[in-house]
Amino acid sequence: MPPSGVRDFWQRTVGRAINAVDLRIEDEGRFEASLRQRRFGDLRLSHIDVRGTQVVRRTRGDIAHGQGGMVSVIHLLRGRGWLRQCGREVEFGSDRCVLVDSREPYEMAIFGRGESISVHMPGDWLRAQLKGVRPVVAAPYPSTSPWVSRLLDLMNTACSTASLPAASPEVLVRHFGTVFALAVASASEELPPHGPYDAAHQALEELASSPRLRAEEVAGFLGISVRQLHQAFASHGTTFRRELMELRLGRARQMLLDPRFRSLSVEEIARRCGFSDLRHFRRRFSQHFAVSPAALRQ
Repeated sequence: MPPSGVRDFWQRTVGRAINAVDLRIEDEGRFEASLRQRRFGDLRLSHIDVRGTQVVRRTRGDIAHGQGGMVSVIHLLRGRGWLRQCGREVEFGSDRCVLVDSREPYEMAIFGRGESISVHMPGDWLRAQLKGVRPVVAAPYPSTSPWVSRLLDLMNTACSTASLPAASPEVLVRHFGTVFALAVASASEELPPHGPYDAAHQALEELASSPRLRAEEVAGFLGISVRQLHQAFASHGTTFRRELMELRLGRARQMLLDPRFRSLSVEEIARRCGFSDLRHFRRRFSQHFAVSPAALRQ
């Protein structure tokens, strides 16, 4: 198979198994890769072994047309890499893990032979574990932290069938959620405080489902002025209304694709995501994703 065929095949494989991405492979003549996956309730675990440098980008187009969004904790067993997301950049290797939010654009590179274990967590499950995700992505979580070390041990154990403890998937998922939350909390204590935009976005994530949400309410929640709130979004080239609409539409899309919400009508999903007008929801959804809510569900 020619190098371009290898790249395209691997990109399709990753897209089907994890998330749609734009992938560039260097040293294609020597490129080899393997992917193994396991499912534990709501979580998926991937073991990826790649012999060749990869540069991975996930764009807003990939997000709009991909199958939902997940947050992944990635631990490199071999190799080294860097991740850029949410205006931050972090290097990582075998001594630290990172969080990647596939619901936001990112760029990542892994050099040489990159063997990794990743746990992929759906957004609704993750919200039960963490108050906010954006401030903790693209940050280093060192194995010197006891809870991070415990998290990495748990991921390695779950990756090995032979050493997997005799417990139900539900028990393992609950245990992982507890250890993951403690690992993030303990490591986050040493992170620099996030900026105004991150705080504003996190507040919007928490309040987005409230119908007729106004900038004044979000500013009051944060204890800042409305002008400061608008400045925070403007600093990242966006607006309060645009961020709110993208959050609501993204959540609606995830619910429409999730079998667990199959019994809910399109109107009920729209209401749960903060839309009080069904016709307005259908129009904005179709404009944003180039498909109607009903057609997407089918």
